[in-house]
Amino acid sequence: MEHDALVRLLESRGIRPSAQRVAIAGYVLATAEHPSADQVWRRVQQQFPMVSRATAYNTLKLFVEKGLLQELVLAPGYAVYEWNAILAPAGTPAGVLKRLHADVAKALAAVLAQRLEGVGHLAVLFQQAVDLGHIDTGTLGDAALA
Repeated sequence: MEHDALVRLLESRGIRPSAQRVAIAGYVLATAEHPSADQVWRRVQQQFPMVSRATAYNTLKLFVEKGLLQELVLAPGYAVYEWNAILAPAGTPAGVLKRLHADVAKALAAVLAQRLEGVGHLAVLFQQAVDLGHIDTGTLGDAALA
């Protein structure tokens, strides 16, 4: 995504587009992976050495709060991030979008579980994380729970 488009996207979510935030958004929105906060920091720091670990963590937290990203808690103390969007033509019925999102989430969950198990981690689905008390659904907006 081009710099100006990233700036507009951040501004549309009420996020002040600092150089560090634009760099972090550029990586997270361009990658096909579901990176952890440390992976985001290490990757962005390769091109922008001034980005601190705290900046990366705080920026990801802000992006989640503003609805730009979704944090997926896969195991206690281990979360990854994904772009919180499905692109579809304008006017696509909400029911179709909801089914599409569910299908994509299901497909990604299987891939992530396989990758995590391959490196000795246990994959935890969103509802399992809620049931285990790792996610407080009271802090999530209605759209996040839809």
